This record gives sequence, C-alpha cells and structure tokens, in this order.
Amino acid sequence: KGKCAHGVPRAAVHVTLHAGCDRRPHATDGRIDAIWAERSAAAAASGRQLFDGAKFRLSRVRFSDDGEAVCIDLGLTGYKEYIGTQRLRAHE
Repeated sequence: KGKCAHGVPRAAVHVTLHAGCDRRPHATDGRIDAIWAERSAAAAASGRQLFDGAKFRLSRVRFSDDGEAVCIDLGLTGYKEYIGTQRLRAHE
C-alpha cells in the first residue's frame, strides 16, 4: 500500500492558484458566446438574471516531486464558459 492508502493529511495538500492554469481562448469561443446570449435572453424573458462570475478551473492533481504531498493546481474560468462548454458537449 502507498503512503496515501488511508487519506492525505491536510498539511500534505498544497493548493495553488495561478494564471498559467486559467482557461485559454479557444476556437469555440464564438459558439460559447452565442449559447450565453441565448441563455441570458431566456433568463431575462422569464424575469431571472444570469451572471457571469469567476469559477475555479481544475488544471491538474499530482504528487509533489518528493512524493510527500498532493498538489492541486487551479486556474480561473467563468460561469459563461462553463455553461457554454456544457451546452456544446450536449449538442455535439
């Protein structure tokens, strides 16, 4: 059994948020914008508001170089991109 067979102590979990893990522009961004516009219009028509806000983006989970800690690398994305990519997957 490995060192983490019974869980990872809190002190051995390192979470890093950095711009290198942020969402990058993609060829589907135009489609994401169109989906967001549709969703925003539908929300407004029903008297609701839809806001684009920051969300964490999981880039990777790995062991530290010495194998003593679990490293979680996070970046930022937006709610618009989340909604847009989920709708893109549903239609493809």
